[in-house]
Amino acid sequence: MASKVIMKGLLYCAVVLLSISMNLSFLSAAKLGRSGDVSSRLRFADITRNHDEEMMKKCKKHSKPMDCEEVMENGNTESGVYTIWPRSRVGNCQSIDVYCDMETAGGGWTVIQRRGDFGNAENYFDKTWQDYKSGFGNLNREFWLGNDNIFAITNQGRYSVRFDMTNNEEKSVYAVYESFWIEDESKKYALHMTQFSGSTGDALGPHNLKQFYTKDQPNIPNDAKKDGPRHTGGWWFNVYPSSNLNALNNNGVKHKDVQLGICWNPFGGYKSTIMSTEIKVIQRRGNFGNAQNYFDKTWKDYKSGFGNLKREFWIGNENILAITNQAQYSIRFEVKNKEGKSAFAVYESFWIDDESKKYILHLRDYSGNAGDSMTPHSEREFYTKDKPNVPADVNNNGTTHTGGWWFNRLPSTNLNALNNNGEKHTNVRQGMAWQAFGDYSGTITFSEMKVRSNDF
Repeated sequence: MASKVIMKGLLYCAVVLLSISMNLSFLSAAKLGRSGDVSSRLRFADITRNHDEEMMKKCKKHSKPMDCEEVMENGNTESGVYTIWPRSRVGNCQSIDVYCDMETAGGGWTVIQRRGDFGNAENYFDKTWQDYKSGFGNLNREFWLGNDNIFAITNQGRYSVRFDMTNNEEKSVYAVYESFWIEDESKKYALHMTQFSGSTGDALGPHNLKQFYTKDQPNIPNDAKKDGPRHTGGWWFNVYPSSNLNALNNNGVKHKDVQLGICWNPFGGYKSTIMSTEIKVIQRRGNFGNAQNYFDKTWKDYKSGFGNLKREFWIGNENILAITNQAQYSIRFEVKNKEGKSAFAVYESFWIDDESKKYILHLRDYSGNAGDSMTPHSEREFYTKDKPNVPADVNNNGTTHTGGWWFNRLPSTNLNALNNNGEKHTNVRQGMAWQAFGDYSGTITFSEMKVRSNDF
């Protein structure tokens, strides 16, 4: 009965079948004791209605989300208009309303532009500098979010941008740039973007480092030819643009001049038949966009947790402690290699000690097809770069372990080590490994850990 009450409280913040997706988290949890006998384990007082409400408030991670990714982390999964508070010297943490796309590529995208057949004039986007600075339109229909807002959002961290386009034959394509941000008004909202990928070609690259252009502030370089038709709509200037998604909307009919209609050159040429567009940004932290050493963090980081629950994360040793000390838990490890082969390992008993005992690992009773690579780490203390917790009788010369894990002099596994994206690493301690699945220098590209109550 007590464990059910505890689980009731914890389930407000996370499903008990949690994904420790070898790749991060947050949240905080109470310390719990554990004894070998289930009947003598620590019991909580009955959870009152007030306590339930308090826990519900704690589940809302971001009281003032700075973008749609944080809106999603607060538990919002429906696309629509939400309020965010960008942190920048332009935004001053003032709130703005934005449209959040919670469906595309995992969700969490902040939409900064949308075009389509919404009944507006073809030149609806041919507006002034002030219009593009502040933003205009209807967030549920056609709009430009505003250059000051785009600046505020994309200068909070490292952001990616995604362009979605559909033509009059209902063919859709997309383009992604892993890094995207713009400068402030004093530098004419100059564009910065790198690392293209997608189902169409790179049409924004030629506009990189260019200043923003409007009909009343063309910002044309002195050496640029000014003769001929002018650009229409606000965009980043290029003498012969390879893209302009804010130009005249010809409703899918080919336009006469490169500068007079919506275009993304690799998708239909300069006089393309694009009918609808959407531009959206998201903060990037990994491959999933993350650096190779993203998991090589401190004791405090591993204690509290870090990352994005929809992508890479570690849920935090305090949270793992709290969850696995409620009852008997099992754990499942899933790994995948560069060749796309998957394997799993299950241990019927799994729990860890508290911080005073350095989160010692306890597990037993292996089954699965990945091979048993965790048992050699059982009864070991947790290890991080700032708290190695190396036993006195162990020679720790040479290359150190990377990432937080349960120490073993020659580890048979470490799913928090450097992520080499499936490339073999040169040292047993320097990359993600599950020794029984691909040896010490294996080609693991993905891993996930999840626990479940044996009473489930």
